[in-house]
Amino acid sequence: MSLKKQYIRVAGLVMGMLAPLLTYAQTGAAPKIRLTSPSSSLTLDGLVKIFIGLLDGVTGLFLTVAVIAFFWGLVRYIYYAGDVKGRKKGRDTIMWGLIGLFVVVALAGILQVLKEILPL
Repeated sequence: MSLKKQYIRVAGLVMGMLAPLLTYAQTGAAPKIRLTSPSSSLTLDGLVKIFIGLLDGVTGLFLTVAVIAFFWGLVRYIYYAGDVKGRKKGRDTIMWGLIGLFVVVALAGILQVLKEILPL
């Protein structure tokens, strides 16, 4: 087995072991999403709570996807070090992973500000 294939396998194993830490799977700190029953009267306040709860719930998932995309691009960039097209694909994946990380962190910050400002 070549050194590159061994590196890819080890990198995949490490990312697989770190994924639960990124999604808070082992701490039990998963956000709780409460939805109201359809028979209750839904107000704007209730809709905002539901919307913020749903976004809170998927923020960790989006963060995990962005981190995996970043590291996948890094692995591709290293694996295809001799190929110009392969390096470009890896560099593009790294860039999209960084953009995703920025968007998710900004979304989490905006949600935190909304939670602080709005009396929910």
